Order: sequence, then structure tokens, then C-alpha cells
Amino acid sequence: MQPITFFPYKPRKGQRALINFVQKDLGSGKAILIDAPNGFGKTPCLLAALLPFVLDYNKRIIWAVRTGPEVDRPIEELKKIVEKKKLDVFGLSYRGKRDMCLLLRDKKIEGVTHADANFLCSKLRDKCKYYNFDPSWLEPLLRKPIVYSDIYNFCERKKICPYFAQRHLLPFAQVVSLSYNYVLNEGMAWAIKSKIPFNDSILIIDEAHNLEKACQSLNSDKITLKSTERALEELKKYELNSKAKNLIISLKKELEKNLLQLKNSGQEESIFNTKKFIKKFKNLDELLEKIKNCGNEVRRKKLEKGLRPSSSLYHLAKFWLENLEVLDVEGIVFLISRLSKDNLQLERWDMRSAVMLEDRWKEFSTCIFCSGTLKPFDAFAEVAGISNFAARSFSPPYSEENVSFLIAKGITTKGEVLNKPMAKSYLNLIKIFIKNLETNLAIFSASYRVQESLLKAGLREVVENAGRKFFVEYEGMSGVLARKVLEEFKDCATQRTKGVLVATSTGRFAEGADFPGPELEGIFLVGIPFDRLTLRTRIYLRYYRSLYGRRGRRYAYIIPALRRASQSFGRALRNPEDKALLIAGDERYVKSSYLRLLPSWLTAWPIAVEEKNFGKAIKTHFPKNIKHL
Repeated sequence: MQPITFFPYKPRKGQRALINFVQKDLGSGKAILIDAPNGFGKTPCLLAALLPFVLDYNKRIIWAVRTGPEVDRPIEELKKIVEKKKLDVFGLSYRGKRDMCLLLRDKKIEGVTHADANFLCSKLRDKCKYYNFDPSWLEPLLRKPIVYSDIYNFCERKKICPYFAQRHLLPFAQVVSLSYNYVLNEGMAWAIKSKIPFNDSILIIDEAHNLEKACQSLNSDKITLKSTERALEELKKYELNSKAKNLIISLKKELEKNLLQLKNSGQEESIFNTKKFIKKFKNLDELLEKIKNCGNEVRRKKLEKGLRPSSSLYHLAKFWLENLEVLDVEGIVFLISRLSKDNLQLERWDMRSAVMLEDRWKEFSTCIFCSGTLKPFDAFAEVAGISNFAARSFSPPYSEENVSFLIAKGITTKGEVLNKPMAKSYLNLIKIFIKNLETNLAIFSASYRVQESLLKAGLREVVENAGRKFFVEYEGMSGVLARKVLEEFKDCATQRTKGVLVATSTGRFAEGADFPGPELEGIFLVGIPFDRLTLRTRIYLRYYRSLYGRRGRRYAYIIPALRRASQSFGRALRNPEDKALLIAGDERYVKSSYLRLLPSWLTAWPIAVEEKNFGKAIKTHFPKNIKHL
């Protein structure tokens, strides 16, 4: 059967080519790399290309996404294909215990982490009224693809465990959608591979530009001076030998000494001499195991009281036991960072990605990596541990009538500080930008430092004097407040008074939020979002140079910055019908070495504009149908 027959819609430009490309290289032994913009329709294209292999060769599809909330999307598309094409294919979206535990819901414990949920399950499973059930009760769920909420709601009615219900369903699933961790984290991957053989599965890594960051977080962890103090408080309530107690007291004093040194030097970060610290203690691993056991006792007693089963004592011991295993591993460093005047963080930072990933891909029949910002392919492949691949970039579904991309010359955020004259120049251009567009707009800055400079120079006044509602994302904003800000800003699209959202390219709005249609139709990006040249950045650059030589700086510093810029611009373009005026507010974007790192949907029609001609250029190059004044 031809794969295009599985496609549930009328194919748009490029979609048939993507399907054929995947089909052609699927059995070649190569990884498949796909660069296609938001709104292209990558999900239904990939399903259409792969379903013949599912039906004819009994292959499975494991679709990995960045976060839990994204797991439903591939299954929703599968539902449409199955229903329209009358296929007998079962799939499900898979979630962890924190989202699927009815007992956790009953106990109404707030702030529970995945680790807390696992602990609760392990301690209370034998007495859990939802745990034991007849798997035959689940047969009605096998009739069509289901998202995790379908499983949860069904099990809630039947009074059976949703988490273990989905585990019973896994062997029957031909398509499974789940978060990256179930593929990248060996400790979590067993839960899937014990039910679905990886070597007979096609793996899709969605939004694959996030792989490097996701991988580095797997073996990284941190403690703080405050959490160490809380560990000592826990010790007062439980019996523990004096050597173990002295270890934690010694760690607290060492952290306090490092905090004082940072204060006196005016620095924010330094390297922690881990080997020197642990030399003070004999049989350290045994001491840490005793502390860990005591921490588990703390967790158990909290659970008995109906509290979240967390323990600073347990986390501290686990952190140091893991440290002992990687002391001499190249690519792992221990960093001290000042959090406040009386608190600091000790972090085990694992910078490796290619080393950790290259063996992972060998477990699967085929691996497919897709994103709207995957280029340059050679750089992505090298950092992701991919040695043999076929790659292709697909043209954007946007037209010159709908999207305009202007590069503002004469302004830049280059340097450690955005000085007052440059901040004033930015505000003048932003004022023209806002004045000329009667729609929701965003001002994304390269960093919080740049954003703060603009706010001090009067950005809020510029927005409000133009008769717009002002919304801002600040550093450390809570998730609840962020959602409120986002909803109110989006609502402005249907109101007479439009909104202006001020945020950073490294924040949640520029990376994780979607603004379809009129919710956002103009973006001004202030600067290029390079990482600040802190100690952390310099260590990272040094490590990447040791791996990749002269390419190290490009891989670790330049490409990630241009990817962040691309992600920021992409917030306004989620569908082919969306319209947007996009302003690259930094003359460095004109450089060909930077411009070619941006996606083709940006660079197809770039226009460099002098500061004095900015207003005229905006009026001349309005995307069709965007309201302007």
C-alpha cells in the first residue's frame, strides 16, 4: 500500500516529498534527519510514511517528545488516520505515576515529584485498593488509539490503577507516545523496553533540537546550602551515628566558606574542589548509604502523616553517592553558584551528550530526528552522537505575502552591557514598530540583562503611551502567574486594545508557548541570544573545543544562540495561514555566517534596513492582511 494513502488530509506542498524521503531511507541503516518548520504537518507525514511498516512488518513506533503535555499530539493524529482510513492500529500516550496514580489523588498531597510518586507507589502498592485487577477489563480500550486521559478516566470509573493499566496495554500498542526520559534515561527506559522491544521499533525524536539540553540534565543534579541545613534539621529527629552527622556539618561549613569567598570576590560562580573535600572522610560510601537509609525513613514517616514523602537528607546522600561514581569523568564538573546573600548551589553538571547518546540510538531499528531548527545537520549529528545519516530540509508553508523578515542595522546588544545611547536607539525603533501595527506584539530580548536595560530606559512607558496593554515575563516568575499573563495577553487579540508581551528568548514564552493566528503577529527580537560569557559558559566552550577542535565554539555557542532566535521568531508562525512581521534587532544578523544558521522560512526574504529608514521599511513590507495604522 502506498504511504500517501494513509495521509488523512489533502497533501500540501512538500508533504508528499517528506513522506517519500522517509520511505526511501527507512531501511538504509541510516538515521533520518528532517528539518521542517512549524505548521508543515510533520506528524501526519511521519505517521503516513511509517504505518505501512507497522502493518506489513510488525514494526512499532515510539514517538518521544520533550515534555509530558506534548505526548497526546501524535496519538490525536493517529486517531484521525485510523478513523478516516479504517485501519486496525492501536496506540497510546504514556505518562508517569505522578499523572496516573489514583491513590495519590485520594491523598491530596501537593507538590509531588515523579520521585515522590514512585516512592509512594513502592511503599503502599500492596495495600492499594486500585492495584489488583483483571487485565481483561481493559479490552474495551484496545478498540482504537487512546490518549492518557482516556485511560485515566476509564480506570477512575472502574476503580483500577491507570498507571498499571497502561502498562498492561503497552504490549498491544503499535504506536506509543512518551517523553524523552523514557528513551534517554536508562533507569526509566526499562519500563518501556520490558514491554516493547526497542530493536524492533522505529524511534522518532520530536523537536530534536532540545536533545542536547535534555541529555545533559539526565546525570546532573544539585543541592543548596539551605537544603543542607534542612538535612541537619531532619537529623535532629532521627538516630544517626556521629560520623554521618559530622559529614553533613562539614559540608555545610564548606559551602558557607565558598559562599563567603564568592561574596568577597564579587563572583557569581566558582569550581568546587570535590576531591579535596571527600578526602577528609574514610568509608564515605558506607556513611552516605546510612544517611540515605535515614532519609528514606524520613520519607516513610512523612507519608504516614499524609505529607509529601520528600527528604533533604535522602537527596543529599543520593547526590553524593552519584558524585563518587563520576569524579574522574571528563565532561562532568562541580560548580558553585551564588543564589542569594545567604544561599548557594552546588551542582554536578554533566556536559556530555554525544558520549551518552551514541549507544542509545543503536538499540532501535531506525531513528528519525525532526525539528524546525535542526540545521546545520552535521553539527546536530555530531553533538547528538549520530554517525551515519540521511538529511533533508523542507521548504516552509509560508508565503512572502504572509511573512516579512527585516534586519535592523545600526543597533546591537554586543558587549557586556547595553549602554544608554544604544538602549535609546532600541526604544526608538520599538516605538515605530508598535505605532505601525494594530495587533498583538512581542518584544523578545536576548537575555534578562538586556530586558532590564530596556525597562530602565522606559520600555513600559513606550508601550503604554502607544495605548497598548503591557505584559512582562520576569526571571523566576511562577508557573501560575505565567499562565495568567499568557492568557490575558492572548485575550487582547480579540479586544480593541492590543497587548505587547515583553519576554526573553530564554524564557518560557519564547520557547514553549504557541500563539496561533491573531494572538501574535509581530515580533521584535532585541539582540542575538548568545549565552553570557560566565565561568559556566567558558567551561562549556573549553570542553567542546577539546571534543571538536575549532568547531567547538560554533557547536557550543553560536548555533544554540541562532536556534533560540529561530524559536523566538517561530512563536508567531504555527500554521501556514499565520501572518507575521519579524524584526531581527541586531546588525550582526546580516553576517552570512549567522544568516545561514537561521531557518529557510526566515531567510527566504530577508531585508536589511538602516535605522533612519525603519519606519518606511515597515510600511513598505507589511505582510498582507496584518492590520496597521
